[in-house]
Amino acid sequence: MIIRGAFEVARRGGLDSMSMPGLAAHLNVGVTSIYWYFRSKEDLLQQMYLNAAQSFYDRLITPDGFAPSDWRNYLSQVFRQYRSTLEVDELFAELLLHPQAGHSGVRTPFVYDKLENQVAYLVAAGFTPRAAWDTYACLVMFTRGITTSERARRNSGYPPEGLDQLSRIDVATMPLLAGLISDEGVSIDMSGDTFLPGLNMILDSAEARLASGR
Repeated sequence: MIIRGAFEVARRGGLDSMSMPGLAAHLNVGVTSIYWYFRSKEDLLQQMYLNAAQSFYDRLITPDGFAPSDWRNYLSQVFRQYRSTLEVDELFAELLLHPQAGHSGVRTPFVYDKLENQVAYLVAAGFTPRAAWDTYACLVMFTRGITTSERARRNSGYPPEGLDQLSRIDVATMPLLAGLISDEGVSIDMSGDTFLPGLNMILDSAEARLASGR
């Protein structure tokens, strides 16, 4: 009940605005009732992270059904899904990318079990364990970085969209940036359309590394 209520409160105002007294009021219970189960907001956030992470990783496609030789197609699909899932669920993104989540002491064996499976799949495709690790880690960190930038842009409204970005730079002294904005439609915060080119560049590098290893 407490966790479900915490998700309801956080979806309304975000994690930072959520407080233990506010959660107690939402649940119509005394705040001491919540502290009986969670000693602090940080403890509650850790449990919320666990629930979100379990649900998030359960949604992602797995290597099952993909032949090892189809590794590039699999990675392309799973990280497109990774990004779109975080885009659709703002609270999941906030929890999974929260500085107090992840590796700060909370036990997440299911996360590492899935990581082991991903590395094993790439090893079966011909990568060395280290090359498999480097490839997967780069894709995770790249996708998370793009997601963080896109969330910041949505929440702050900066930089503006399209040609309005030209007002943020000196067009006369920055002709390359001006051309990229006006002709190529780039976002000067490097989010948005950067994702697919970046994804393919990482996969190209992985493919070259696999070929050289053979």
